[in-house]
Amino acid sequence: MPIGYSDSDFAGDKIISKLIFGYLFIIANGLISWKSKRGSIIALSTLEVEIDAFKEAICEAEWLIGFYSEI
Repeated sequence: MPIGYSDSDFAGDKIISKLIFGYLFIIANGLISWKSKRGSIIALSTLEVEIDAFKEAICEAEWLIGFYSEI
């Protein structure tokens, strides 16, 4: 099973004030999937940013688990 990490940044960019998030998944010490993206909304709290980042990571984890179960 993959090991996953996710992180986000709330208003790190003071000009645009949009969230930035990323995640990565590792299997057998090898990076298999990653994403870094600026969000499409202006976040109002750090909790909102963390939830959005976690939601994206969970969607990718579900896809990876389904993919590896098919193999």
